[in-house]
Amino acid sequence: MLIAIICGSDNVPDREIWSGAPAFALAVGLAVWLSLLAAGLLGSLLPVICERWATDPAAVAGPLVSGLSDLSSAAIYVVFTSTLARYWVR
Repeated sequence: MLIAIICGSDNVPDREIWSGAPAFALAVGLAVWLSLLAAGLLGSLLPVICERWATDPAAVAGPLVSGLSDLSSAAIYVVFTSTLARYWVR
């Protein structure tokens, strides 16, 4: 959670300088925060779920967690930023 907050808030001033739109910078920072939070949750919950289903968590943790966190991060970036940019950035 702390890494997500640091990365999300660190990204906002950079986007503010490059885009000149504070709302877009906030949207990108929130998207980074949400994607890191989702990746952390997936990385910690998926092995627990696999152990509950009597599957080896070590075999699943590497490729499946990486793939799902990449897909969820990309989806969060696109959906969250485009939705907020539609309403905030004029």
